[in-house]
Amino acid sequence: MDKAKLLLIFTAVIRAGAMSRAAPALGMTASAISQHIRRLEALYGLKLLNRNTRRLELTEAGQVLWQQAERLSQLMQDTDAALADLRQLPQ
Repeated sequence: MDKAKLLLIFTAVIRAGAMSRAAPALGMTASAISQHIRRLEALYGLKLLNRNTRRLELTEAGQVLWQQAERLSQLMQDTDAALADLRQLPQ
């Protein structure tokens, strides 16, 4: 899986506040999301989230990554919107 997809999953989880709440929007199970988060942590060699049954808490590294991943997410949304606008123009 490419890094961008992992970052977007991470961002969705943080926005939702829980893997189980992000799962329906992502079309994934909470277990699959958890595996992707572990893969992202392994990729960077840093713990990104402190997890317990009640909540997720960003580590310092997680906070830094989330800020950058949010920028990526916004860029992708802006790109989608710009291209959608072009599809509306007569050819």
